[in-house]
Amino acid sequence: MALDESEATARTKRCLERIKSHDKSSAKVIFIFGKEGVGKSSLAEKITQVTGLAGNGAADVPPSGPGTEKCQIIDTEINGTTYFIVDTPGFYDEASQWHIFHDIADTFNQIRGHAVIAAIFFVTPINTFTRRLDELEQRLYAWLTELCGETFFPYLTFVTTFWEGQTKAYNERLEARKRAEWASFLLQGARTYQFGKRHVDGFEMEEVLSWDVDADELSNHARKMVVRHCRNDSSSVEPLFLRELSSGVSLDATSAAKIFRPESSTSNTGTSQKPLTPDNAKPANSRRRGTGNKTEASSTSQPAEGFSLVQNIVRELGRGVGDALMSYVPVIAQNMIAGQLGGGGGGGLVLRRNGGPGAMAAQGFDINSSVDTAKFLGLSSDFESRKRLYTELGGPGIFTGSAANGDWLRDQFWRRAKD
Repeated sequence: MALDESEATARTKRCLERIKSHDKSSAKVIFIFGKEGVGKSSLAEKITQVTGLAGNGAADVPPSGPGTEKCQIIDTEINGTTYFIVDTPGFYDEASQWHIFHDIADTFNQIRGHAVIAAIFFVTPINTFTRRLDELEQRLYAWLTELCGETFFPYLTFVTTFWEGQTKAYNERLEARKRAEWASFLLQGARTYQFGKRHVDGFEMEEVLSWDVDADELSNHARKMVVRHCRNDSSSVEPLFLRELSSGVSLDATSAAKIFRPESSTSNTGTSQKPLTPDNAKPANSRRRGTGNKTEASSTSQPAEGFSLVQNIVRELGRGVGDALMSYVPVIAQNMIAGQLGGGGGGGLVLRRNGGPGAMAAQGFDINSSVDTAKFLGLSSDFESRKRLYTELGGPGIFTGSAANGDWLRDQFWRRAKD
């Protein structure tokens, strides 16, 4: 049953008051972002154990119709720590983006100075097969980059949903997205989490859970994911958006705002432009309602894996060197991605220590987990990737995902990690 709007508003107001009662950025806040209908509110429900956030009835998959209209905040306690979950409206078309961004930005601004952004979860469906990124997705990834800044990428997690179905095909799709869409994020410390798969002691298994039958287990996994993927240190690292606001940059002039800011109606004559406000965009509650069907993207061709990273190198190095790289040595980038994100053989595996276990713990990873160790060192951490590495590195016996397998694999990772 959908949550009463007045109840959601009252709870959000109460949570804001609780956050603002904290001094020195001590309240832990998690933002959940994504397109409309991808399962953001359903994830928030499982984390907080509060029903009705998704706006429509439960089914065997996360509800995919329109859900949250405005940012709502839900508090929950996990292992004695209070987390404030910000469930945000889903981005859905160009006319809505500026309004939705302002709603999100206003929430950031209200909690600034009282809360630490413990994590950002970007929710995306896995049941989208080989296709190009659409314009909205490209814009959202650009926005994430400008909102977070690279120093905050270790606290960014791409949460995949809609796993019930063709698991093998979805696994292949996941690896392709790691190498193409998310490569620039993952290489800077961002992580992934497959919401819908069974997890045992932090290990991702290949068994997919039923949204209805396994609801309690899904909630348990989601809450454990919060603990594993949220920062638990006293680091002063903040999202770039907050750093810009703190330095005196106006909200509409921030790097994140520029991604969604509507184009001025004035001509390109160098004259001053009219100030932009959320009124330039269509309100979220005027959207056209969808049919509630499952989220599926159209099937078109997929860009070559690693191409987005090569593009980044071109931008960073300049056109001259970059064009030469594109023309003559794209295999360098391909091999780098394969080595960092799970491709290639494991026998000659050489990894960067990235600061070692101390830095790993400081970033909120579990140093005793082979899954977290793989993520910290830039390797694919899913069950099949760990099984392959276990075999290629000469692990004893058969890989079952046991604690003994994990301990052996973690030791091998660190043996091969170089400064």
